[in-house]
Amino acid sequence: MPDEIVNQISKKIGMLLIDNGMRFLQQAFHLAPIKVSSAEINQILRPYFPSNNITHLDGFYHLIPINQWRELIAVDWTDTKKWVLDFFDCDQFSNYFSANMAMFYEINSVGRVYGKLWKGTDQFVDYHYFNVIIDSDKKIWFFEPASDKMSEVAYQGGMLLIGGNRYECISFVFG
Repeated sequence: MPDEIVNQISKKIGMLLIDNGMRFLQQAFHLAPIKVSSAEINQILRPYFPSNNITHLDGFYHLIPINQWRELIAVDWTDTKKWVLDFFDCDQFSNYFSANMAMFYEINSVGRVYGKLWKGTDQFVDYHYFNVIIDSDKKIWFFEPASDKMSEVAYQGGMLLIGGNRYECISFVFG
């Protein structure tokens, strides 16, 4: 068979597998999200981040329980991608995870966060992208998609600490 025909067949089969795979995943997890408005997302975030820029690309968002988030994260393969500095690094990981959740499960409530990261509380490392998840109990979780580490947002001594490291959020993008 000529290569052109093989390539056409491969493309068609590949797309069918992706389409059916997404449907299988959606059915397997039995997600029943609650729908909230962008204004509600702001109401949840503002007590913690009063002066941050929050951009909404959608008017409504789907929230699910944290236990279902943990199940989705366990099967998501974003963390298996190879980290390549200045090519496939924190911003791509953050975008990739957010897009996977929207595409595979129709959950569009993974925010992408741009901010600063410190080692410990006083050694600035670099600017950084990561994700924020708001669960159906309206709790805020920070998520590092390259390592699958997640932590509920909490302040200690006036600083946002995750795993002993200080984070400072500059902007959020949802949708």
